Amino acid sequence: MQTMRFSVSRTPLLWLCLMLCAVGCSRNRVPNDVLPPDLMVDVMTDAYLIESFYDVKTSHHTHQLAADARASYDSLFARYGITYDDFAHSVDFYAHHLEWCDTIHQRTNRRLKALAADTSLSH
Repeated sequence: MQTMRFSVSRTPLLWLCLMLCAVGCSRNRVPNDVLPPDLMVDVMTDAYLIESFYDVKTSHHTHQLAADARASYDSLFARYGITYDDFAHSVDFYAHHLEWCDTIHQRTNRRLKALAADTSLSH
């Protein structure tokens, strides 16, 4: 029985396929300087909660509300060990990668609905 041997010189098509696969797979990865999807869902969920809290408050003291909202976001970022720049960079990345953006949005939305259901059950 004869053994087949592959060499780089004999199989340029195989190497081309492997390289294309590696490039294609790397497109589906989130770069190291971007918040991972799970963390992004956590941060976005909390950010939506902050936004809804300040949206409910009256706008009589707009200047104070803006300062309070900034303090809430500072606390949010500190909680997750990130900065505003980390968050903004990640939002920009996901905005340009719609498949990731859609997934994060759907997961965040499901989590917010679950929180709303839990809140309504507790009342």
